Amino acid sequence: YHQGTITKDGSKMSKSRLNTVSPDDFIEKYGSDTFRAYLMFMGPYDEGGDWNDKGISGISRFISKIWRFCQLPDSNNDANKRDLQVLHQTIQSVSTDLQQMKFNTAISRLMECMNHFTEHSEVQLPIKNDFIKIIAPIVPHIAEELWEINGEENSVFFESFPKYDPA
Repeated sequence: YHQGTITKDGSKMSKSRLNTVSPDDFIEKYGSDTFRAYLMFMGPYDEGGDWNDKGISGISRFISKIWRFCQLPDSNNDANKRDLQVLHQTIQSVSTDLQQMKFNTAISRLMECMNHFTEHSEVQLPIKNDFIKIIAPIVPHIAEELWEINGEENSVFFESFPKYDPA
């Protein structure tokens, strides 16, 4: 499977054109998971996309939302129907998108899910854990850290990917 070409200002990146981007500065500022997620979000995997130095900040804000969400206090109440519906629709979409290597649309769906949970002040641990499992292929280091913060001892990568429940 051939990945697309990443361009900068509309031109193919090349040392001779002096338009390459060194990942080191971005990784130092944002972290490797943010850099990785931005590359996945730029456009369809097989088409690539145009690099924008400012575009990575949107992914950074998204990951900050995930970080806050996964550290909300655990709710002892039953999950409401709408929360479960949003979570399972996200699981279904992300599962399909990852299998088809449509990383940009998987991330977009995760963003929509996070937007739903933005106003929550607490959330059920199983919802947080399922969300961590579905972000793990995209932001593996962050997922592993959040998994541990939420009291899990083994790696998130020993867990099964959540299954969509149509109910």
